[in-house]
Amino acid sequence: MDFSFRERQDNLERLGREEFDIVVIGGGITGAGIAWDAALRGFSTALIEKGDFGSGTSSRSSRLIHGGLRYLRYFQVDLVYEACQERFLLLRHIAPHMVRPLPFIYPVYKGHGMGLPELRVGMWLYDLLAFSRRVGRYRMLGPDDALKVEPALEKAGLKGAAFFYDCLGNDSQITLATVKAAYKAGAVPLNYVEAIGLLKSQGKVRGVAVRDVLTGKELEVKAKLVVNAAGPWADQILAMDSPSYTEGLRLTKGIHLVVRRERIGNQNAMTISSPRDGRFVFLIPWWQFTIIGTTDTDYQGDPDIVYADAEDVDYLLEAVNHTLPHVELRSEDVISTFAALRPLAFKGGASPYEVSRKHRIFETPGGMLCIAGGKFTTYRKMACDLVDKAAEKLAKEFSRFPKDKCRTYQTPLPGGEHLPDGETLALWEKATGLSKEQIDYLSFSYGSELENVVRLIQTDSSLAEPIVPGLPYVKAQIIHAVRHQMAITLKDFMVRRTRILYEAPDGGLGAAPEVARLMAAEQGWDQARVEKELADLRQEWEKTQRFRRS
Repeated sequence: MDFSFRERQDNLERLGREEFDIVVIGGGITGAGIAWDAALRGFSTALIEKGDFGSGTSSRSSRLIHGGLRYLRYFQVDLVYEACQERFLLLRHIAPHMVRPLPFIYPVYKGHGMGLPELRVGMWLYDLLAFSRRVGRYRMLGPDDALKVEPALEKAGLKGAAFFYDCLGNDSQITLATVKAAYKAGAVPLNYVEAIGLLKSQGKVRGVAVRDVLTGKELEVKAKLVVNAAGPWADQILAMDSPSYTEGLRLTKGIHLVVRRERIGNQNAMTISSPRDGRFVFLIPWWQFTIIGTTDTDYQGDPDIVYADAEDVDYLLEAVNHTLPHVELRSEDVISTFAALRPLAFKGGASPYEVSRKHRIFETPGGMLCIAGGKFTTYRKMACDLVDKAAEKLAKEFSRFPKDKCRTYQTPLPGGEHLPDGETLALWEKATGLSKEQIDYLSFSYGSELENVVRLIQTDSSLAEPIVPGLPYVKAQIIHAVRHQMAITLKDFMVRRTRILYEAPDGGLGAAPEVARLMAAEQGWDQARVEKELADLRQEWEKTQRFRRS
């Protein structure tokens, strides 16, 4: 299925020409899920995103698809149950190509963190809530067995550990695949289209005034129902309906560090506790890297300008070095950082870490539906709940009824319909000359759609060349991203279609001119556009390094 800048232009023309049942504002994972569900039910649907799809929180997560073990500490049993069910659906039915079982170890040390009896009860309950949909059974380990499973653990003071399973998820690719699934179902999704106002008739919201960020062209998009799924920017959309509206969000910032995996040596994911406040910190293996996160602090600034500062980084380094003092991790070991905002639906007086991650759906005085809160793992259920509400409104107010019930629980995303087996992967490895590790990583991004990349390499063997030596990415991905993943800018490719910006020591700036050259050839950029794209990428990379100067 083509999903390129050409389809974007066609969609832009449709946006100003058609009247839709539903227009969704926000192209993160929640908005993408809503557009997918609504289109599958037969509603004419448009999705607009002012940046790239998933360019906010949905591409800057811990890359976990998990039940949320820590929420049991705050008695959020229903949230954990729901997340465990959704984890299973993503793993087995919806995105089996981009979600994989991930073994975790939770060590217990004398004198700090959770005790073994408390952890044993928590693991038993976590397993019980997943029931038949668990990823794998947990087991409790003594100190010697824990060290055999995870040699990177500190020996001194180790009392034992829990060994259990959650899942690793390719967040930006899952978001993009959900957008593509919506497009395949008939939706009209557009990146780089910003909502600049709401259209009203007799006090009711009946559409959105938008601006094409790339050209400056403004359009009016008519719709029976507008959905605000703008995440951290939801309050800005709410203010367009009513400047005095008070249902606002509580924004909290979470940051992550990317380090070479060999610096820690972890074979599994780890859950450790911060000595400062006791909150969980994860060490997530991501091929040759370890992702360390996350923080949870209230945020009052501009949601467009979020970055990790020195205090954030020190907090995570302190947690690692407290539990694993032999590692002696320093800021010099950090390749990059990334930061994002959580749009929490419930304010309360509790610390950000304790505030519920449940989602909430509400309606504004102008009739706009809004969704806030939730977590990446439960996006499909969140979208289902929202579209249920939307269907009720459309039926009551416009006699517009769905053609079907929610089907997203059993519908695979593009690339997950027919998973390539071992024999197919071996054939692709031979046909391209790529390593087994490269094929493994690429299949985690594309599933069966990896065949498009293979065909490009078979047509032009130079496209098998690595973009950055030592990383799994190849030049064929650039062409694939433009033609099949609506990559419009250089940042789209370097930050979200791949993770080069975060993983290359120089943020990929050395390779960027060649990537820009290939993207320019596909899209017809002139030299001025190329220079702008390179400058924008450098600015994004500098944001990942800002902690060194703060």
